[in-house]
Amino acid sequence: MRASVSVLVVDDNANWRKTFRSIFADRAFRIVEAETGTDALNKISKGYFDILLIDLKLGGGCTGIEVISRAKELNLRMGAIFLVTGYPDANAMFEAFELGVFEFLEKGDVDLMDQIRTKVDEALK
Repeated sequence: MRASVSVLVVDDNANWRKTFRSIFADRAFRIVEAETGTDALNKISKGYFDILLIDLKLGGGCTGIEVISRAKELNLRMGAIFLVTGYPDANAMFEAFELGVFEFLEKGDVDLMDQIRTKVDEALK
């Protein structure tokens, strides 16, 4: 695993951003947060992130899928993308994988934090 890993956490809920940040508290990762899709795109355009952890349903009517799709349209470089949701949807999952999402995870899973850690380790190999 690389020494300086950068992670972008995108969620409109501050509690979820804090929770996701805590997953990496014991690692020397650079964590950047974004509350909106617009903010996320702005941050992605300014620098590369090894890991993007994006909520499916963001405030303001924007979705994580729209953020990923727009970033790809703009040819922005992105690392492994993890889409998380509290509202599982088969169509969204299919669309996410079509866009190259590394993993689609449900916020309701009891072992979500362990899943994220394991999958991030896989993505960084």
